[in-house]
Amino acid sequence: MKHCLGIDIGGTAVKASVLDTSGTVVGSAGANTPVVTDEPGKVERDLAGTWHSVLGVIAGACESAGIDGASIEYVACTGHGKGAYLRFKGEQWPSVGIVSNDSRAARLAAEMGASAEYRKSILPRVTQPLWPSHSSAMMAWMKRAQPERFRRIDQVLFAKDFINCMLTGVVATDFTAATASGFYGTDNNEVDSDVLKYFGVPELKSALPSAVASHEVVGTVRRDVAEATGLRQGTPVVAGLFDVNAAAIACAIRTDRDMSLVGGTWNIATATTTRPEIFADSWDTLAVQSHCIPGQWMIHEGSPTSASNLEWWVQRVFNLGGPPSWEVINNHVMNTKSTSVLFFPYIYGSNGNPVATGSLIGVQSGTTTGEVIRAIYEGITFQLLEHAEPTLNVIPEIEHLRLAGGITRSRPWVQIVTDTFNRSLSVSPTEEIGTLGAVVCGAVGTGVYPDYPSAIEGMTSFLDPLEPDPAQQEELRLRYEVFVRTRETLSASWEIAYVPGV
Repeated sequence: MKHCLGIDIGGTAVKASVLDTSGTVVGSAGANTPVVTDEPGKVERDLAGTWHSVLGVIAGACESAGIDGASIEYVACTGHGKGAYLRFKGEQWPSVGIVSNDSRAARLAAEMGASAEYRKSILPRVTQPLWPSHSSAMMAWMKRAQPERFRRIDQVLFAKDFINCMLTGVVATDFTAATASGFYGTDNNEVDSDVLKYFGVPELKSALPSAVASHEVVGTVRRDVAEATGLRQGTPVVAGLFDVNAAAIACAIRTDRDMSLVGGTWNIATATTTRPEIFADSWDTLAVQSHCIPGQWMIHEGSPTSASNLEWWVQRVFNLGGPPSWEVINNHVMNTKSTSVLFFPYIYGSNGNPVATGSLIGVQSGTTTGEVIRAIYEGITFQLLEHAEPTLNVIPEIEHLRLAGGITRSRPWVQIVTDTFNRSLSVSPTEEIGTLGAVVCGAVGTGVYPDYPSAIEGMTSFLDPLEPDPAQQEELRLRYEVFVRTRETLSASWEIAYVPGV
């Protein structure tokens, strides 16, 4: 059986998985990649340390699989979109990575994204609302707030392209990561000079890489990388793709028929279409970007409002009688059929309100731990539904959900999602959804499979679907309406409590 290597760089960690050509994970390794957060809103990573971790997880994944790294047929990477991975003048390699949950550009993004010029001239080019995480907003902010640092920029890459660059020495990106950045036109996947001008950064045109198809081989593994990891020098490396697209591929969603939901660091609702024009009235709320499958576009909306919010509570507040585990957390929820508590999952920010904060409403003296945890489960799920509803309204034919991310480790939480969305839902048996999507692209690019449909069919599988409980669906729909109304009343309070720089 042939083996391939997928690498996934997220906001806080990097993972590598060895898979066979049926999509089965045979070995994995991961490492946390510390970030620098020494000022409000800042989330940066030192790329020398990150690269050291990447080398380690590559070797670790091969060891876990019990194979010689030299037998790997190809390498494919995925990673968080947006952000900016920077090489400065005089440097050989990128040294600073600005992660996608960096929020220093929040105020500027809200201002520039709401302008008449953005809506009239820029929105039709980039076909997505402006978020603080967009590379365009980050670079506009840096030029204003850190002009000396900005002037030293020589190369702007995106997360998985940084790894490709280090693996091969080649600078390139793909259509999915490019059109997620806010710098490239969705119609042609090329850097848009008018967009650069709007953001006040025309000098970055030469610093942004050309984009190619996700499955295209962009280079081969360098000798020193081979020596450090055990990979074979000359192993093909494909361009790879944005992790949201990777999840859509690994979830095998059918165009205009299914939706993939990701509940990890971010809450993300995604569909694909061959009819991007039907979303023209939704560009100010939904991101419409290139997909890796030719002739398809990806539609998604998301925010950092997912399982990381539960993790924050578990690590910092709850005392659950020992090391936290899904078994302990889920037992609390299974013994709690309802809650009057509401949780607003904005600990790491919100795409709807730049000053919203994580908030718990309705706690009383008799409130149990189970009620609070269930409220957290529900609040994160409600936010995911809110991201999905605009797409579901435009494509009402969507009849089935595919769920990925940390949420899938909790059967009670998966059922809450199923009931809240009132649609059947399937879960992939693999936890490494990002690396699976990446290696599907690599399988197409290196000829293991002739095209995407056959690669997806040959490399993905799903557990039996869950069906919604009508009684729970009705109760959760009412809770969702209360969630939305209560948040409206909180908005003014968040604004009053907001203190710049704190």
